[in-house]
Amino acid sequence: MGGNVPYYRVLLPVANPEHVEQLASLAAVLAKANEGGVLALHVRGGLVSAKQIPPVLQRVEQIVSQTGVPVQAMPSQPHLPASSIHGS
Repeated sequence: MGGNVPYYRVLLPVANPEHVEQLASLAAVLAKANEGGVLALHVRGGLVSAKQIPPVLQRVEQIVSQTGVPVQAMPSQPHLPASSIHGS
């Protein structure tokens, strides 16, 4: 693969802020062990600006970036959550 996109990515679906710390830390460990990155996905309902990153994803970015692992946040508003994953 070209560019700065790591070949190995850990898909981290996040919804519950209570579990973000543990899940983001685990995803970072797995990604780092495989020289990859973390793709954080938050599927949300309602009409919200596509450019607005929810606080739960901002927290994932903070936690993972502190480990030196590349992280990409993906807020999504699909009708079906699976279509958000497929589109990445």
